Amino acid sequence: MPAKSQIHLTDQEKKELEEITRKILTLGVGERLKFSLSLIKNKDEALKLSEQFLFLWRQLLRQKIGVEKDGPAFLKKISLEQIEKAIKNTEQVRKMLVANVNFHLALENLFLSYPRLK
Repeated sequence: MPAKSQIHLTDQEKKELEEITRKILTLGVGERLKFSLSLIKNKDEALKLSEQFLFLWRQLLRQKIGVEKDGPAFLKKISLEQIEKAIKNTEQVRKMLVANVNFHLALENLFLSYPRLK
């Protein structure tokens, strides 16, 4: 996982990322696929987004184990196992993007692997 110091997000960027994540986690399968196509336009954007997702999942993990108090409230419903799976899948997709796979397929795969909130 990228160290926290490698990713610098403004408060606005954090809020936008949390909103994107909330939307992904509440969408159905077909809607997730459509959303992934509308969200990213090139490989560089996909790589940046995957690194931001790693930052967010890391923040949630730290919140879940009690290291940090602040974090997105809607993600508190997710278990440690789901967080671990999301981190592993996000890191795998990040590596695939670096290896030059099709960024649309990689993000679709990532979005489908994330848990679903009701």
